[in-house]
Amino acid sequence: LIALAVTVFLLLDIALPIPSSFVLSSAGYLLGVCVGTLVCFLSLTCASLAGYWLGRYADGPLAQRIVGKAQLERFAALSLRYGDLLLVAFRAMPVLAEATTILAGMARAPLLRFVRVVSIGNIVVALVYAWIGAISASQSSFLFASVASIILPILIVLGMRRAANSKTT
Repeated sequence: LIALAVTVFLLLDIALPIPSSFVLSSAGYLLGVCVGTLVCFLSLTCASLAGYWLGRYADGPLAQRIVGKAQLERFAALSLRYGDLLLVAFRAMPVLAEATTILAGMARAPLLRFVRVVSIGNIVVALVYAWIGAISASQSSFLFASVASIILPILIVLGMRRAANSKTT
C-alpha cells in the first residue's frame, strides 16, 4: 500500500503541487533504506514515463498548462545546450524534474535512452531521500526528514542557479 501511495503521489505531482521530497523521505521512513530506495526509484521512473508520455502524446497546450509555456521554452533552449545532462541534473529539482520529462517527450527523445538517462538521476534521488527518511526513523522522529525534505530542494535549486550564473560570467 505504501508503494502504491508513493507511486500515485508522484504521478499526481506531474500536474499538482505535491512535495515529492516529502513523499520520498516518508517512504524511507516507513520502509527503510533498501526497500524505500527501490520503491522510490520505481515510483520516480513511473512518474518520469508518465511525464514523457504526456509530452509525447498529449497536445502541446496541455503540457504548456501543466508546466508553463515560458518554462518549456527555457528548458528547450537548455536542452539544446546540455542534452541528457539536463534530465539527470534536474531529477531532484521541484517543477523542473517534471518539466524536463515532458519536454523530452515533446522532443521525441528515444524512449530507451530517456529511461536510461532518468534512471541515473532517479536512483540517486531515491537513495538520498530514502536514507533521509530511514535516519529519521532510527531517531524515532520525522522532524529530520521533514526539515531535510524542505531544505534539500532549496539547496539544490540554489546550487544549480549558482552553477548557471558562474557559467554565464
